[in-house]
Amino acid sequence: MVLWLRARGRPLDGAGAVNGSQPRPRKHAPNGAGAVSAASRGLAAQEPSTWFVLALSAIFVALGVLFLLAPRLGAAVFGLPAPEGEAFFYLPAIGLRDLAFGLYLFALARLSHARAVGTILGITTLIPAGDVIVVALAHGWTLHVLLHAFSGLVMAAGSAWLLARSHVSPEQSSS
Repeated sequence: MVLWLRARGRPLDGAGAVNGSQPRPRKHAPNGAGAVSAASRGLAAQEPSTWFVLALSAIFVALGVLFLLAPRLGAAVFGLPAPEGEAFFYLPAIGLRDLAFGLYLFALARLSHARAVGTILGITTLIPAGDVIVVALAHGWTLHVLLHAFSGLVMAAGSAWLLARSHVSPEQSSS
């Protein structure tokens, strides 16, 4: 790997080129040991949007755990009856999907920036959109369809909020 980076004129620390060309500017400020400073990592704890993302994360982790520990109850919350036989094992898969989404949302909130979190949240609205279609095809327009639709709208609104916030300079956000 080291030889591959050097052969392409890239330094090992990502700061600039090793072949004499101009160094690239750092995206993050180092804190002495080459690590990213805490100030440049994650969403700001004092921002309401951060707490919104963390709340969504907790909800999806809880749903994931519900599907893993009580799959029949999870299916009832989802809006479809728990299947019998081998098809029953799709329920833990749904639980793992929700658990993974909650955990990567948490990780992004702690390690990334508003633009990345907003983009991932926006892309992930495909999940509740698909859930709306699946439940509506199975049972028509029920309360569960509205629950999935509301989930998608909350995620889309959160995505828009984070993306809009990511385009505001620090001077604008403090005034």
